[in-house]
Amino acid sequence: SGLRLNDAVSAQWANVNWEDRCLFIPRPKGGKRRAFWYPLSDFLIALLECRKADASTHAAFPASPWIFPAVSKSGHVPDLDQEYHDYLKQYGAKDYRHS
Repeated sequence: SGLRLNDAVSAQWANVNWEDRCLFIPRPKGGKRRAFWYPLSDFLIALLECRKADASTHAAFPASPWIFPAVSKSGHVPDLDQEYHDYLKQYGAKDYRHS
């Protein structure tokens, strides 16, 4: 998406505006005063629709407000640099923004 990692992993369903096809980023780098609406492409809308419909996520995290919930202190995926998968360890978090 091009979003900063923390903005992407901490996104909430309540911040998705399906009608206007955008995602509200309430606390970007720079604080609340820099909040903005991020436009979503057809591809990202389709990904979010599939994510929202995923039955296994709903079963594991039935009341989660997060788009990417996880068993973590925050309740969402905390950081891709953590020890989730050996393959991911070869890349830094910022490398994903360039893909």
